[in-house]
Amino acid sequence: MPAAFLKWQVLILFLLGFSDITFGQNDTSYYESYTSQITGRFYFSQKYTSLIIDHENDQLDLKYRPNTTLNMGVGASYDWFTLNLAYGFGFLNQDEEKGKTNYLDLQAHLYGQKLNLDLFGEFYKGFYLSQKGKAVNDDSYYQRPDLKVTELGASVQYIFNDEKISFKAASIQTQRQKKSAGSLLIGAELYFGIVKSDSSIFPSLVFADSLRLNQANFI
Repeated sequence: MPAAFLKWQVLILFLLGFSDITFGQNDTSYYESYTSQITGRFYFSQKYTSLIIDHENDQLDLKYRPNTTLNMGVGASYDWFTLNLAYGFGFLNQDEEKGKTNYLDLQAHLYGQKLNLDLFGEFYKGFYLSQKGKAVNDDSYYQRPDLKVTELGASVQYIFNDEKISFKAASIQTQRQKKSAGSLLIGAELYFGIVKSDSSIFPSLVFADSLRLNQANFI
């Protein structure tokens, strides 16, 4: 996949507009809806999925991070549909000493009045240790271009006090929260992932050669 394409981020949000009708009206003294108008935005964003391995000795913790781009973008929302487009321009990203990361980070967010649903598909290759000078013989970053992390997941939340609190106000700005409010939430999350590398995930300069692991699954 071309590197230039990987700098683009496209985020589409399908909003559960029918739920506003199904579950009734909100208290307009707490939040107001602007779904019949176009809401625009200019923003910066940076996506990343890190691999953190905790050790009983804090000095042996491993914090692998991808060298993802800081993206500048624009977006707009109208009624139930939102589209955001962002690009990682070169003048915003000059961290070549951290190596190269190829990634595709997919997200879909469905926000209704009573129900929120988030879907994730994350595919990353190329990481570095965030602790500069660790696992190397100089003051540089330890790089792992062969390290891959794949994660798939979903999250769902039910909002009890939907008449007074709006998640759309914070996330896509098609509503405005006029007064503070809170709500009890009930929901569930499920994530599955695979970590793979060509050689041991544990650097030989930090761990003994006998500690070898080049694949791990988690749920």
